[in-house]
Amino acid sequence: MQINFAPNDEAYLKSLVEAGYYVNVTEAVQDAVHRMRVMEAQADPFVEAVMKGVRSLDAGKGKPYTRERHTQIVTEAKRLAAI
Repeated sequence: MQINFAPNDEAYLKSLVEAGYYVNVTEAVQDAVHRMRVMEAQADPFVEAVMKGVRSLDAGKGKPYTRERHTQIVTEAKRLAAI
């Protein structure tokens, strides 16, 4: 596989190699791909949780955010923080 980078990206990768962070540009790209996979794996549960909330709201199960609701949330958070 051959990959062409924009000049500024290629210069950045080469600077990482020259600084000793990687043995060569291939290693730097492999690390970048690995990091993207890790980030994607970490994001999936978050995205699913957000979508669960969206589906709940779409189904009319949301609660209005009022001053009283805010006070309840803060009180509960403080109670849990004290545990």
